Amino acid sequence: MPEFVDVHGARIEKSFFEANLAEARKLAWQEAAVGAILDHEHCLVCWTAISAESSPAFAFRSPGGWLCAACHAAFLGADDHG
Repeated sequence: MPEFVDVHGARIEKSFFEANLAEARKLAWQEAAVGAILDHEHCLVCWTAISAESSPAFAFRSPGGWLCAACHAAFLGADDHG
């Protein structure tokens, strides 16, 4: 039976979370406004939706995708982006 972890209120399978976090740590992140996202993107780590309606109005972008501000702060630290 799979194990689960709680990430910002979401229940996520532990192996999925750990693999995505490892991938996120390999990438260079830059803060980006989310207002230009036409539909939505998903945070690479917690899979929450990121859209123009998101709060805060910024997230982090890399060639590998998007990272929500909460995951960036909690798992990568404020100084780990490009």
